[in-house]
Amino acid sequence: MNYEIIIMIILLSIFIYYVNIISVIENIKDSIIINVFNTLSVLFILIFIYYSVLFGVKRGIFTTLIIWCLFVTTIPIPISGALVSVPLKNLLNIDLDTTQMVISLFCLCFIFYSYYNFRNYLSETNSGRFLLKILDLGSFSIFVVSILASISLSYFINGIMDETIHINNEFIYLIIFIISLIYYIISLYHVLK
Repeated sequence: MNYEIIIMIILLSIFIYYVNIISVIENIKDSIIINVFNTLSVLFILIFIYYSVLFGVKRGIFTTLIIWCLFVTTIPIPISGALVSVPLKNLLNIDLDTTQMVISLFCLCFIFYSYYNFRNYLSETNSGRFLLKILDLGSFSIFVVSILASISLSYFINGIMDETIHINNEFIYLIIFIISLIYYIISLYHVLK
């Protein structure tokens, strides 16, 4: 393994640990968000390691960033931006709904920038080819609908979670809603595949 990869993993691990240390967990909603952040962090570190070993550190970072941007802009779940939303919430006290909007727009801009400037790198990975196919076909509505859905769902889920915290019996309805939403997305993926 390359020393650059090890240094990046150590820095990312320190950052994740720091975000967990400064997190103020006042209720179950905060606990859920931190757990999602930790899970996504480990997942994307593993993706980074894989692509860094395969292509080198610079292209590993680029490929991981493209995958994360696709994850944020094509999946209509508001928690997909948690890798950046949670640190911003904890460090700068910015609301998760606001960060979701900013993160979605940043990811969309990065995707188009990469499409016009790094086409050759995109064509080397499955996620890059997927992105090229979407953009070559002019299917921009996928991004627009998904971003609007994730922003609206972030407000909706935040409201439900705030109400659920106060009424424990309704927490089961939130879980049923989330499971139904995940089932819908998986079904949509298999239909579009």
